[in-house]
Amino acid sequence: MFRIVFNTDDKRLAKALKALVGISIGPPEVSPIINASLANGKLVPAGPIEPAEFFKQFPALFEKRDVMAALAAGGRSKANAQFMLTRGLEAKLIRRKSRGWYTKPTGKAAAK
Repeated sequence: MFRIVFNTDDKRLAKALKALVGISIGPPEVSPIINASLANGKLVPAGPIEPAEFFKQFPALFEKRDVMAALAAGGRSKANAQFMLTRGLEAKLIRRKSRGWYTKPTGKAAAK
């Protein structure tokens, strides 16, 4: 068995999914890439990313490696993960739960 991961633009997404229908085991996993564009066959960041927009895509509890994967999917360097986490902590968008684990504030803290 193999796992195949590739990027495609929204114009070709339907065609790619139709091609996978008969040969894939289970449904294909589709996730949008935020704030990225295609240049010379590679994903490149379309501009700066805001922490408030970036951390919306994560569940209530997540790890640093999830941030690294999201940055890589958007055409950014995995090395920027700690910087993004620091910006999220400073803006009080996330909280540190334990070593390597982060959580989003809930209730009254999230409304502020």
